[in-house]
Amino acid sequence: MKAVYVVGKYTGSSVKDIFRKRKWLVVNHMNNASLVVFTGGADISPNLYNEQRNRKTYASPQRDEEEVKIFESCRKLGIDMAGICRGGQLLNALSGGSMWQHADGHTGNHQIDDADLDEPLEVTSTHHQVMKPTHDATIIATAKESTYYEGAESDRQVVPDIDDKEVEVCFYEETRCLCFQPHPEYGHEPTETYFFDVIDRYGLGERKQ
Repeated sequence: MKAVYVVGKYTGSSVKDIFRKRKWLVVNHMNNASLVVFTGGADISPNLYNEQRNRKTYASPQRDEEEVKIFESCRKLGIDMAGICRGGQLLNALSGGSMWQHADGHTGNHQIDDADLDEPLEVTSTHHQVMKPTHDATIIATAKESTYYEGAESDRQVVPDIDDKEVEVCFYEETRCLCFQPHPEYGHEPTETYFFDVIDRYGLGERKQ
């Protein structure tokens, strides 16, 4: 049986529920997990990707410190990881990526394009920052409409990378990290089913029993 350890006290309960619904074993210690999931919350600190803080960035340094240690332990133990919203942004940064520190158009329901699907997919999300993955990442899905972004400085600029598309979902093979910005735990379909479809697509949680 695949086993998940959920990190983060704010949305942890609802995330555990969606895994239980799909017959995953929810464990109380990461050493017993085949997948560790990092959940949503405050922005991650720009220190994690070597940038200055934008005026709209509100980080939780203590949480960052705690979760960086969990990430490092997972790497040593060979445990797969997935991150939801803030959790995905954290895993992106720890895998070498960075962030647009403010973005428009990523709250509520919006459409994304997945490279492996024939039609756009509607997902639900609530984040004002957007991942900037490295070229080592596999880009799984991008937002259908482009928006405007802010970096460390306050001047707005159009996102220049990944064909002018903002990245919603990506995967790092080297760190075995799935970075998923939508919220599958909000009870929205098809977001919840899509999350688990991507987990299955990359075989996450299947290696360590």
